[in-house]
Amino acid sequence: MRHLIISIVIIMSFFEQNYAQNRINDSIKTENLEEVVVTAQYVPQSIKKSVYNIRVINTDEMKALGATNLRDLLYYELNLEVFQESSFAGTGIEIQGISQENIKILIDGVPVVGRLNGTVDLNHIVLDNIERVEIIEGPTSVYYGTDAMGGVINLITKKSKLETINSSFQTYVETINTFNISGNADFTKNNNSINFGLGRNYFDGFETDENNSRKTDWGSREQYFGNFSFQHRFNNSDLKYSARYFTEELINLGEVTPLNNALDFVSDTRRFENVLRYNSQLSKYDFIEGITSFSNYKRIKKTYLTDINNDTQELIKKQTDTTKNETLFL
Repeated sequence: MRHLIISIVIIMSFFEQNYAQNRINDSIKTENLEEVVVTAQYVPQSIKKSVYNIRVINTDEMKALGATNLRDLLYYELNLEVFQESSFAGTGIEIQGISQENIKILIDGVPVVGRLNGTVDLNHIVLDNIERVEIIEGPTSVYYGTDAMGGVINLITKKSKLETINSSFQTYVETINTFNISGNADFTKNNNSINFGLGRNYFDGFETDENNSRKTDWGSREQYFGNFSFQHRFNNSDLKYSARYFTEELINLGEVTPLNNALDFVSDTRRFENVLRYNSQLSKYDFIEGITSFSNYKRIKKTYLTDINNDTQELIKKQTDTTKNETLFL
């Protein structure tokens, strides 16, 4: 009998604790936060209250697609047509049939420079350190100028939130001679945040004709990229400096002629972007934002006459093409 009473007391205590815990859980109010967008908005706004119809591609979707650059990410999106101009002209995009000359690509609201024949090569825009992509289909010239008649694609970078050290490491391998590797780290302490990342993307080329041992339908591509940012937070404002660096070497080997030589093409591209941003919250509805950026873009395309027998190359200077662009954005 004594053992029975003790067992009953234990069971009643269990139900009492469980009931009390349920009451505590029930008393906690939960609220789902709405997704916030910043593209073409005077202030960060919930996607439901946005002036424009904005499509958002988040981090989970990027991971599910295995996308490493903007071309891979947008390839399967509705109303967007991604096309390859050529191995050297790069990959462009159309929105609802409007050509790439009228589509603006931004990173944190700053225009990406370096158009070649009106095309910003989507292969050059790597998704390392990108948190989400916001897409507006249709005219946004009121905010972003005449070259945004077709729409805007805005890439939003990741932001440090916790006072801790975080790091990540990614690799991507395909059987068609593709190997990508990248890593990121960020550190936040008190009111200061530092973020940096490095990476390499490599594609060894591809040829559909197995009997052709030299010429490739798709040339080899090697990319190196890095990013750095430092942010300091004040009471109601913050100051942030960020930089992004990108280089690419693209090689197309030519077909061997009866003279046992070939024309080979090499393209070297470099992008370097610096951004200084200041935000200040004056009141609940008023704020100040200032952005200054300097971007440098340079591309050199060279043609070589390769002697297959001697394994030597001669630069054809008359066929060297150089494109340079330096932009100050205020």
